[in-house]
Amino acid sequence: MLWRSLLSAIVLLALAGVSQAQSPKVWRHGVIEPKSDAGFVMTASRRNFGDKFGLKLETLSLKNGQIALKALLAGEIDSAETGAGEAIIAASAGADVKIIGCNWP
Repeated sequence: MLWRSLLSAIVLLALAGVSQAQSPKVWRHGVIEPKSDAGFVMTASRRNFGDKFGLKLETLSLKNGQIALKALLAGEIDSAETGAGEAIIAASAGADVKIIGCNWP
């Protein structure tokens, strides 16, 4: 009886691993009105570059930084490519945002 329980547990763990491998985590990234400078981000999502990391990248086009920040804070997207101004203002008001990179001089 113990042997059957152990075997069942092993099979369930193996199947859980397979199901995780088959369903990658979706990462939604917002881009403000994508233009030519968004090519790298768009290529990464359209060419499945996240596959080897277990991610399915989705790129969403957003109208402006304010909308992007609202979507980020609401959990509708996981990250956003926007101006630092919106994030700085939101952080000063207590929002939990992080600036990962900024090309401001």
